[in-house]
Amino acid sequence: MEPTILDMREEINLLRPLRDIIIEDIDENETFEVTPKIGIMKSQSYQMLASSDGSQDRRRSRQHQKRVSDASSSISTSSSLQGIQAIVVHPTGSLNNSSSSLSNVKELTKSRGSMGSIFSFKKKDKGGSTGNLLNQKHASLNQSQSFIGTQSMFGTQSMIGSTLGSPTGDFETCSVLTGEASIFKPYGTQNISKVDCKINWKGITSSIKIQLTSTVNEVIQDIITQLQIVPESDRATDEQFENSLLLGRKDRNVSGITHWFYFENSIGNYDIQSGDEFKLKNIDSFHDIIVCCPPSNQTYLVKYDIECIVDDTIKVLKKRLQMDDKVFGLYHPKLGTWLDSIRSLTEYDFEKDDVIEFRELVDEMVVRILLVEFNQKIAIKVLPTFKVSDMLSIVQFQVSNRKLSFSRKGTYGLYMTDTNVWLNPNQMINSYHINQSLPLEYRIEKELLKLMIHTETIELLVDSTITVSQLTDLLPIMMLKPSKDYILVNCMDELYKPTDNLWTILKEISVNDKLIYKPKMISSMIKSSTNMDYIWKLDLDEELTLNDYKTLICRKFGYQLERMDSITHTNSNQQLDLSLSISDLNLTANDQLVVQWKATDEIPSKLNSNINSIFGNLKSGTLDDLIINLTAVSSENSVEYHDYIKTFLLTYQSFTDTSTVIQLLVQSYTVLNLENQNWTEFEKLRKPIQLRICNILLQWIKKYPSGFLNPIDGVRNCNELLEFSDRIISKDHFSTAKQIRKNITRLRDGGLISAPKIRLSYSIPQESKVNLMSIPSEEVAQQLTFIEWTLFSDLASTELLNQSWSKKDGATRAPGIFALTRRFNTNARWVTQSILEHKTVKGRADRISKLIDIASHLMAMNNYSTLMSIIAGINKACIMRLSKTLAEVSPKTIKKRQEMETLMAASGSYKNYRASIKSIAPPCIPFIGTYLTDLTYIEDGNPDFVDHLINFSKREMISKIIRNIMEFQQCCYTIKPNPDILSVLYNLPEASEVNEKAMYLLSKSYE
Repeated sequence: MEPTILDMREEINLLRPLRDIIIEDIDENETFEVTPKIGIMKSQSYQMLASSDGSQDRRRSRQHQKRVSDASSSISTSSSLQGIQAIVVHPTGSLNNSSSSLSNVKELTKSRGSMGSIFSFKKKDKGGSTGNLLNQKHASLNQSQSFIGTQSMFGTQSMIGSTLGSPTGDFETCSVLTGEASIFKPYGTQNISKVDCKINWKGITSSIKIQLTSTVNEVIQDIITQLQIVPESDRATDEQFENSLLLGRKDRNVSGITHWFYFENSIGNYDIQSGDEFKLKNIDSFHDIIVCCPPSNQTYLVKYDIECIVDDTIKVLKKRLQMDDKVFGLYHPKLGTWLDSIRSLTEYDFEKDDVIEFRELVDEMVVRILLVEFNQKIAIKVLPTFKVSDMLSIVQFQVSNRKLSFSRKGTYGLYMTDTNVWLNPNQMINSYHINQSLPLEYRIEKELLKLMIHTETIELLVDSTITVSQLTDLLPIMMLKPSKDYILVNCMDELYKPTDNLWTILKEISVNDKLIYKPKMISSMIKSSTNMDYIWKLDLDEELTLNDYKTLICRKFGYQLERMDSITHTNSNQQLDLSLSISDLNLTANDQLVVQWKATDEIPSKLNSNINSIFGNLKSGTLDDLIINLTAVSSENSVEYHDYIKTFLLTYQSFTDTSTVIQLLVQSYTVLNLENQNWTEFEKLRKPIQLRICNILLQWIKKYPSGFLNPIDGVRNCNELLEFSDRIISKDHFSTAKQIRKNITRLRDGGLISAPKIRLSYSIPQESKVNLMSIPSEEVAQQLTFIEWTLFSDLASTELLNQSWSKKDGATRAPGIFALTRRFNTNARWVTQSILEHKTVKGRADRISKLIDIASHLMAMNNYSTLMSIIAGINKACIMRLSKTLAEVSPKTIKKRQEMETLMAASGSYKNYRASIKSIAPPCIPFIGTYLTDLTYIEDGNPDFVDHLINFSKREMISKIIRNIMEFQQCCYTIKPNPDILSVLYNLPEASEVNEKAMYLLSKSYE
């Protein structure tokens, strides 16, 4: 049945009245309420203070959408204003970060390209809320003045006129802003000007660099140039084509959603991060989506453009189906979510095969779900007529939005604990008697098993009851081969028992590991011609050749590979063809093989020949020297030896790379029997060296894993080390090899290897009206510490090497340091802004007292980092010049401030702070600036190499500082997050030079 075509572009005109009444009967300084009706804007009312100059020229082209910058974007983002001077303010009175002249204000018209029909306007009586919120002089702004406007509807901006301290703040507007700027930067750090992002244009994704100082319109022009995009129509000029494009960013938290940007805003206002994915869309283009109406077979092909919102589509469908008296919604079964009625349809990234369902919202029920793997509960709304598969889709959508990643692969389902029943995805929800008092459990129902048979890999879904014997009974039927000659092993050739449970096995291995189903191994007895007293039992895979075992045999007996001459079968006394498979050689269990050796003139490497080295206090040396010292004899119990290992593992990336160290350790693991010792003597020499290497590897991946987490070569390094462990170490020290494998696969497969991203690991709500200054100081200090600790604990040791924070690509090489620096400046800006929000001397003095009280709690919590930022905010020039305000602060508060300043004073290289931090008990967040200073002195004052040898003394000094930081990272705070407070703190606007000047000017206007 062909779908009925529903052209929403025509239907919208029938649904909405023309909005041009705004340009009629406008008296000077009248107030209007503006309600946006499209999802790309906030669903709240705004007020417009307007005066008309009589011009009513209507223009319909997007190129005439010149806005009153970000301030008036709340109304004019989607429409044109000409002849009307307008200022928009938030209903709470907060005035945000955008200064612009009123000279470019245009006329509001209804235009398809400008989305002018998406607003409703209501004329308000004079003396309404706007008049109460604005100072009288603001009502008569002239064209030469600047003002601070409200939040853009196309994304969230940072705020200059912040009301974070007071939700009814009255921050004044000002003209060109000047004054002293004071923003902390770590030594040599540069501002981030460009970030690497992805852009999707017509379904094709490309990599681009975005200049954060550009406007959205300039970024669009840059994208056109970088991707060499040409106008779709020969008649369109380049300017017309540029003006027809809209840029948006895919939502980081909610899949399938795109947020569109206002084209005159600075792109830097939208918190752009490396790796963000953008979409470029033609504003005049139209799209279509299939909408079905279950339980009927009626379907519609809905055609829509940028103006069409979900609510319009619902109204039209209700009218077509003559169901105006019922409540309906649009449901996306693939994403498992209801479409937001106030969003534009273009905000959803529909794919070609997507089908949206038009469903009646009747008998809607709330079902509680327990995510067993994370011990988290969620609540979802479903209809009784939904299938269980719909409910599963909704749960999966919620899991995706929460950025949760399951540790196992397979099929997840819903389980009723009271009846011990799995819900069938094909059944209707109302066919089950769901106990509302007990949550359904969302957990793995069938686990994915990857099985390698010969060279092929098959995937099977197994439930929790399947054993090895049940699997091995089934596989021969699939392979058409008898089962008695085949066994089930893992990648380390560990044999599983028939009674072993498959789920238990799968929990012990990596999600990417495969079990191997192969012919039974043949046990052979191997001897060395130079030492016939020792017999080595080796299990041989009949599908491999003896050539595949040459390296292993040579390493076991302590000879170089070049010295192997031949392998002889003792029964037949014949040399075996090493190129033939074990099965073709007709070897049987317990056959004895003798390895013959030949003389060689090749000199062994330094790593293999210095097997009797004694650990020494090495100050400089070659890389081989440093590796030899790692495996030195008779040093396991010395403090110096353990410190040496820690220093090497912390700093090796300043003079070599991870892969090179792995290769050198592999080479060192091969201990040569240079003196032809008997097996007992040789084993005493060989085993301790190999065990020391194993211990170094375990310490490396457990405590200093940065080389395996690198997004560029981390996976490669992990696989290289796994091969070393599986193929070599497991033959000598199986239990240790299992530990190495477990830890390295956790790094490789546990979601830890990714591009560095410093952000809170807690889900923060987007908005909160909490007044921080009305909350107890201790609670504010705790939430500040929660954020600071999250950033500090993410700081990687490699960021502290080679002054990476001061390089041109410092933001990429040292994201943790940059994040802590940004947070420091943000906190300091918030402190200063909070004080200047008050016009009265007493108000400012009270605010200083409150902030010092917060700082005292931070000091008690050993949060020196945030403490320092609050001191910095209070000590800014724009605050310290307020002599009348400071005189109003109580002596008790002044004494507290003096004590904190004395503690954190920079004099004597922060001697008071350094003494204090040595005596405190963790947890603690140190001030990172002192460490950066110390590292800078060490780096600049000591060469990397001395006489072409690695200067290891320098690395010891650097290691001591890094280990001090890492010690504080080991002991964390136990703070319960408060979402409302965190919402305000996390979304504090960042510091800027313009803002610093604005605050200084405001300070001068007070005193």
